[in-house]
Amino acid sequence: MQRQESEIIIDGVVNHITQHYYPQDFFALTIHDSITTTSDNADYVQGLMLREFRKWGVTPMIAREEIN
Repeated sequence: MQRQESEIIIDGVVNHITQHYYPQDFFALTIHDSITTTSDNADYVQGLMLREFRKWGVTPMIAREEIN
């Protein structure tokens, strides 16, 4: 499952972001099976994550954490 999670996050979510945004316009940092982003982009990234996991037949529980 860890390999699949990596593919979903990197090949799915991050790939989508890099194809649709310039790096200076969208902050996203991967840490294992999670993505750190700005609060402005959190809903969008969460939606991408749900969409990509569902392609694999998985409905994940996604926890959000604010970093100060």
